Amino acid sequence: MLTIGPKGAAHQPAGKTIVIVEDERIAAEDVRRRLESWGYRVGAVVASGEEAIHTAETARPDLMLMDIKLKGTMDGVEAARRIRARTNIPVIYATAHADPATLQRAQVTEPFGLINKPYDDDQMRSAIAMTLFKRSMERQVNEVEDRYRRLMSHTSDLVFVVRERKILNASASAISALGYHPDELLQNDIAQFVAPDSVNVLLSVLTAPAGAIPGNPVRLHVQNKAGGVLTVDMTVANVRQNGDRVMMLFMKDLTALRAAEEENARLADEIFDARAEAEEALRVVRAKHRELVVLREKAQEGAPGTQEARIDAAYSARGPLATVRGITALLLESGLSDRQRRFVDDLRTALQDLEPGETHDEGAMEDPDDRPFVVRPRDTDVRETVLSLVDRFARIARERGLALSMRVDTDVPPVLRLDADRWTEILTELVGNALRFTHQGEVIVSVHVERGANGAVVLRSDVTDTGEGIAPARIPTLFQNGGTDDPVFLRTDSPRGVGLKFCKQVIESMGGSIAVESEPGRGSIFRCRIPCVAATSGQSLRIVMPPAPIQAAEPAAVQADGSVVAPIVLPGAGMRVLVADDEEINRAVARRMLESLGCTVDIARDGFEAVEAVRAVQYDLTFLDVRMPGLDGFATAAAIRAMGSAAYGLRIIAMSADMQESDQRRCISAGMDDTIEKPLSLDIVHLLLTRWRR
Repeated sequence: MLTIGPKGAAHQPAGKTIVIVEDERIAAEDVRRRLESWGYRVGAVVASGEEAIHTAETARPDLMLMDIKLKGTMDGVEAARRIRARTNIPVIYATAHADPATLQRAQVTEPFGLINKPYDDDQMRSAIAMTLFKRSMERQVNEVEDRYRRLMSHTSDLVFVVRERKILNASASAISALGYHPDELLQNDIAQFVAPDSVNVLLSVLTAPAGAIPGNPVRLHVQNKAGGVLTVDMTVANVRQNGDRVMMLFMKDLTALRAAEEENARLADEIFDARAEAEEALRVVRAKHRELVVLREKAQEGAPGTQEARIDAAYSARGPLATVRGITALLLESGLSDRQRRFVDDLRTALQDLEPGETHDEGAMEDPDDRPFVVRPRDTDVRETVLSLVDRFARIARERGLALSMRVDTDVPPVLRLDADRWTEILTELVGNALRFTHQGEVIVSVHVERGANGAVVLRSDVTDTGEGIAPARIPTLFQNGGTDDPVFLRTDSPRGVGLKFCKQVIESMGGSIAVESEPGRGSIFRCRIPCVAATSGQSLRIVMPPAPIQAAEPAAVQADGSVVAPIVLPGAGMRVLVADDEEINRAVARRMLESLGCTVDIARDGFEAVEAVRAVQYDLTFLDVRMPGLDGFATAAAIRAMGSAAYGLRIIAMSADMQESDQRRCISAGMDDTIEKPLSLDIVHLLLTRWRR
């Protein structure tokens, strides 16, 4: 059955539930019969006020038909008052007679209707239909108002409700962004909160006909109470309120976006500058490399003095190479895209081919038998070295569908004294070969320690694969082949090995041994043993471990979404640092690195400028290159310490591309506080700033 409500609104009774509160059984059954014949569902029939309250709270009907006169301690008016307070369910009173005082009490409860007994069908049907229709309209209005309140309270946009330029309401984000109290905004002209250059644009939108409002966002500048200017994109929606035209202005704050764009542009400029610096350093390295090639050819022809000149040229390339490595490290810390990071990784890998001295000095690849093996042991972080090697081959392993993993026994000391560069060369060759000859399965790099008599320590490195294996007849001659005819990979961007023959020579030059266990079709194990010693006890001059993160000194900030963000405290915040180096590129790399850690940085181009700078300014730290022309780092440190109180508290950090243990001790004897190798590592600079912070 369909009933027609006010203004022709249709109401379908089907599915609507009504509870009857009546203490006369015959009257209650009569009402039930009528309601069900009209298509309503009777949820319950109760006879007391207490039962009515319980049923309202548990059954939640759409309507309650309440007799005012009920037997017991609670009449219908009191029951309706409590129901209204707890559930907001509409109530229609039914009564045969009531005194004026009771009717006045009933009016206070705001009933939706009053039906006289005996019941009249038309009166009852009309009262019920109008009540349900009114309740439906109330719910729709409440939903709209609730959405409106949520919009005004939780949106991140700046929202203003405006009528004839007067602000009727403003969102919480708008009030917060502008910094005004609501009383300072509401009922005021919105134009007074817009920058002068945007007033005409705003007024043209507000005065435009409803059909002529721009569909695209309009760019405006809004002023906050502190005088700051916010850039916003504004869109407009027309609404009607009591017949009047009301406009909702939605302003998206672009200030943070503009700041991010400016930061991205600044970062792009820095990357461009760093790339230019890296290209210049690479140009120098290539020139040194060409010089090495010429000297090597002359040495092969027997020209006198070329062997010494070749070694000098090789070591003179250390500085530029250190600079390039430093720049690549800086680039990797500068928020590169994945594509840019791959380029920098390839650049870092390519530097291995140009590395003079310890890695590829004096033509080892051409004739390993003629290479003078000079072992240069140093304190080495074993786990970090293996992890770096695995990271270097990770992409190749993924492309070949292989698992590449590392395992380091827990009893392996974190720091051992050995020739890390030679050890890395050997593992590079072995891991590369394992990946080349393994087509499915895995390659594992495992490290163990074997302890002998009198505290002797042997580092055992195993490279295990599930590849093709090696025929028994080939094993005796396996280490007689060089590396040039048997490359690990033909691809030019892959890490390149040095040959098994060279590996054996290097290991034996360090007093170690290499062996292989293999079976065709079941894989191979290459096992290297290298004698080494545990790192010296006490405070080491060389820093080998990455720093722990600095704890925030300021209280955490609670964001709008409820998340807690701890402020980042840079280790160099408030520190003034002097960098003294005769190479311009080295100075630029050091400056960028220190400034990224919060330092204020000054530059000196030689020892004389460094001394004068320290005399004029009170620095917290100075990074001092030990090999500068004129006044070298040792003499500069001595001159600074001779100032006495003028340099009191100044910490001096010695820098060198080739810092041996003897150099470290000489630096400390000259009055320096610590040492660091070039290229500078951001992690180690971070740790130095933390260690020597006043």
